[in-house]
Amino acid sequence: MADLVPLSGLQKLRYLAISVASRLWSLDGIEGLTTLEYFSAWHCAALTSVAPLAGLRGLRYVFLDGNMYKPMRLDSLAAFAGLGDLEVLTLHNIRVRDRDLRPLHGLHKLRRLDLPDHFPVAQFAALAAALPAANGRWRSRFQSLPAPKNSDS
Repeated sequence: MADLVPLSGLQKLRYLAISVASRLWSLDGIEGLTTLEYFSAWHCAALTSVAPLAGLRGLRYVFLDGNMYKPMRLDSLAAFAGLGDLEVLTLHNIRVRDRDLRPLHGLHKLRRLDLPDHFPVAQFAALAAALPAANGRWRSRFQSLPAPKNSDS
């Protein structure tokens, strides 16, 4: 299966877990699953965009994983910016081309956030300041860093 269009008719679906789908390169079709609360894509290294998740405002839990030998390579995390009900976000074996964590800054309901180490230290420091209640391994490594100073001051 190359995309999720075959699932688009499951409009009452709340939980979707996809495992070891090396040919899944697109999440197209998921945007119609508006009742989805839990989404997991494990060992799906061919994915390059999570943009179709952007309209799923009821998502509370998202787990994304490339695989041990080939990480998932996303262009951006921008799709997560409007998911205000998200409580858990786990990105494992992921590389993000723009290396920008700012799309996560407004996710104030996040309680658990697990991220790869492949972002600049300043990005982690700003995220720690923006999401004081979000726990995860990333926080213990960067909690002593001060938030970056505003360039306008």
